[in-house]
Amino acid sequence: MQVHREREAFEALGVRTVVVGHSSLRYAKAFVDETKIDLPVYVDEKRVVYKALEFKRPLLAFLTPKVFKRAAEARKQGFTQPGVHGDAFQLGGVVLLMPDGSMPYTYRSRFPGDHPKISDLKAEVRKAIR
Repeated sequence: MQVHREREAFEALGVRTVVVGHSSLRYAKAFVDETKIDLPVYVDEKRVVYKALEFKRPLLAFLTPKVFKRAAEARKQGFTQPGVHGDAFQLGGVVLLMPDGSMPYTYRSRFPGDHPKISDLKAEVRKAIR
């Protein structure tokens, strides 16, 4: 969602942002309706992309204090998560995919709510497009 809020800044850098979720199409539509996100949303129900990118699925990742801290920070910034659809243990990440198919930057979440800083992500984009 942070990337969505910074969409115009990323577009100015030439980035096309998309979301890939691992639930069903029905839940993806509900996600769009609930969050009012204005980005293309793709569905990967079998988690093929998640597995190929080696995104983690740790069963105990939810039991760390960092999860509760990030959840509180997100709520302070106006983010809420109305529910979990699909595999609740599957973590995501951020991938910078270039037109030639290369991936100069991949961030794999280590626990729920773990995302790269937007400033770091913008710096990686600038580095990749030089």
